[in-house]
Amino acid sequence: MENIFVQKFLKNMKETNVHSPSVSIIIAAYNEEKYIGATIEAVLALAYPNFNVIVVDNNSHDGTAAIIKKYPAVTYILEKKPGVQFAREAGQEATESDIIAFLDADCLPPRDWLTRCVAHLHTGAVAVAGPYYYYDNGKIFGAISLFIQQICYTPTHYLLQWLHIGGTMAFGNVVVTKKALRAIGGINTEIVFYGDDTNFAKQLTTVGHIIYDPHLIVYSSARRFKELGILRTLSLYWWFFVREAILKSFFKKSASVNKRAGERKQVTPTAPDTFN
Repeated sequence: MENIFVQKFLKNMKETNVHSPSVSIIIAAYNEEKYIGATIEAVLALAYPNFNVIVVDNNSHDGTAAIIKKYPAVTYILEKKPGVQFAREAGQEATESDIIAFLDADCLPPRDWLTRCVAHLHTGAVAVAGPYYYYDNGKIFGAISLFIQQICYTPTHYLLQWLHIGGTMAFGNVVVTKKALRAIGGINTEIVFYGDDTNFAKQLTTVGHIIYDPHLIVYSSARRFKELGILRTLSLYWWFFVREAILKSFFKKSASVNKRAGERKQVTPTAPDTFN
């Protein structure tokens, strides 16, 4: 069941002239010619009145760039530094929108996804995240994995938030205020891949509250599970989650998210109508 506040917000968006914060949707892509077209199509169909789309090509050598450039409504950026974090950072640095949304190149958000995310941010949260439904590895795998993310990840998120050491987050389904992103110094480009989302949640927790909505589903490919195997993929994700969220929190001093960030400052949770 949807959050009551979300229901009211969606109703108000339709019936009144509610302020719609500007949103930039950032998609990092490397050799994604198989998926990027469908992702762009899904994003452009979102039922939100004030957003733009930025796709950052991480120096692909297939047909990714050509596909992206077929869409005049999409801003194309080339980032030659290898690594998805460099691509995400290039995207967020290229925009001054009030809110930044991150999707992976194989993600398909429902039409109301962005509206629901903005509704959550209007409660004062600095970020909102949700689970994946893996659409291409059989219905049983998709249903079980979604069940785990909804039933197990939710209490884990509340515990991490209560301990003030992070939250549950997947980078392909995350929306954050630009103000909070600035406060933590942007994307941590020192992380190559695994642990990037956990580290991001950990840093955002230092400046505000994160919401994990188990019903904020984005459809995503299970290709990594197919390539590496289910057990190996899960073990990698869980190890880096434990390392970033727990071990580093309790046994290491907190490090800066980005060398360029300097010292962080605490910020007041984002007000309902001011995101920048």
